Amino acid sequence: MEVNHIWDTNIAIYLLNGELSETAERTIQELMHKGTPSVSIISEMELLGFKGISDEEYQNGVALLSTITILPLSSSIKDKTIEIKIKLPDAIIAATAIIHDLSLLSRNEKDFLNIKRA
Repeated sequence: MEVNHIWDTNIAIYLLNGELSETAERTIQELMHKGTPSVSIISEMELLGFKGISDEEYQNGVALLSTITILPLSSSIKDKTIEIKIKLPDAIIAATAIIHDLSLLSRNEKDFLNIKRA
């Protein structure tokens, strides 16, 4: 299946914690039927590496990530990240979306408002 969108880390967290609205969860399920979701490698690090993560949360994160394409850093993502003037993790996620021409799903739209695709 084709990768057609990328999740911000918060989408994975809310999905794992059952904190998405019914509408949001239905939208994500529909998108997953149309194509494989992806995350930036920074999201994998944020999801599995936060301080205080329990063994169960870690295992649930690993299980979720096994169903998602994890996109690595590249020189083009690095260069685009440098152009984006927001918090580094968000800049990497946005740059990954731009370089791979993917739609970005996030619960924190304000973090990405001033980013131009070109």
